[in-house]
Amino acid sequence: QFNCRHDAMRTHEMIHLYQARSTHDSWICFYWKYFVFWLKACRYRKHLKNSGYLLNPFEMEAYANMYDEDYLAQNENGANGWRHYANMSLEERLACYHRHYV
Repeated sequence: QFNCRHDAMRTHEMIHLYQARSTHDSWICFYWKYFVFWLKACRYRKHLKNSGYLLNPFEMEAYANMYDEDYLAQNENGANGWRHYANMSLEERLACYHRHYV
């Protein structure tokens, strides 16, 4: 059980590396976007503790796919699933979070 959880967390963090690849292959661009998404989502902290983190499109993609062993292989040129979540309104992201994680 520990190894399974460890593998999933490693995949979660590797997804972030692939996401950086999809943001012009730039850590600066990745962290800037991450910060902006985090800041915008913090408005929902009354509805969801840690909303800046949990409603961040980068985190939503990483959590949604961390147990998929093939996800990284299928996205060698960068993980772009975060763009789907980024196009959602914060209300839609909150509803998605509640549907899948609560």
